[in-house]
Amino acid sequence: MTFRPTNSRLARGYRSGNEESLPYRCVRDVARTASNRPYNPRPLPPRIGSVFLLSQPDLPDTPEALARAIETGLRRFVSSGSELVRLTGNNVRALESLTVNLSGARVDTIEPAARPQVRDVAPAISVGELSVNADPISVFGSEVNFQLDASGAEFQQARQPGDHLLLLLHRARGGQVRIDVARVALEQLISRAAGRLAQKQGVTIESVKLSLAQPEPRSLDAQVAVTARKLLFRAVLNLSGTIRIDDELVANVSNLRCSGEGPIASLACAAITPQFARVEKRPFPLSALPLGEVKLRDVSVALAGNRISIAAKFGSAAELDRVA
Repeated sequence: MTFRPTNSRLARGYRSGNEESLPYRCVRDVARTASNRPYNPRPLPPRIGSVFLLSQPDLPDTPEALARAIETGLRRFVSSGSELVRLTGNNVRALESLTVNLSGARVDTIEPAARPQVRDVAPAISVGELSVNADPISVFGSEVNFQLDASGAEFQQARQPGDHLLLLLHRARGGQVRIDVARVALEQLISRAAGRLAQKQGVTIESVKLSLAQPEPRSLDAQVAVTARKLLFRAVLNLSGTIRIDDELVANVSNLRCSGEGPIASLACAAITPQFARVEKRPFPLSALPLGEVKLRDVSVALAGNRISIAAKFGSAAELDRVA
């Protein structure tokens, strides 16, 4: 996207002759940091616990080989000095347990994963007890706690481009998932992720300040103040919006606003604001893939002090109906 000020007087003030002046280039680069990539929401690396990506086209023949394949796939997205995967059971198609321990692991990449292909699926494995624990996992240097437990889990398989195999959760007798993060960790996460993108434009993110309020269950009002610098020029952008999470663990964003201090920030907001309408029209699934017959219930969002928790119970539709 090429940044062009809409106010002609401001435009003349930031241009010199036929050449872009230094202040104008700084404004342009700050704006490009937030708006140079078209909005195209893609899932994060496959949602750990419900999806495993194997770096081979076929299901391994033994539990030991399956454990190695799952671990190799996880290490495409996380780094750790410890063993990540443990399996019990003698039949690769019917495992007693599958445990993934991501405590102390790190996620350091912001490159999105390719969108998985799940058109043609077939039965793969069953797991008596599934457990995924990250207490905590470091995401761009920010600590996030994650816990998923399920019983009677059944996975399907789907071939992927590049000779990969995807295992995705299709059915479960019951389970629960919980994500917990501190507000300061979210500030660090936003700052580091935005900083890496900003570096491509020669922009430095100096600080990020996040304020949260919970006006109603499953909703959060967020205000983010971002201070960015290009050479000697500094802009402070104030971004705000509302996030609502529905019964399907889908986040919807609304009421996005941008304001700033000074003409540089105003011009940057003018470039960023057109992206807001597209963001507000598109949902953000917190579950990366359709989960077959697995349905969520009792979804909750809690803001307690400086910590945010999202929790839900899940199971196959028939099991949830029987419990209800």
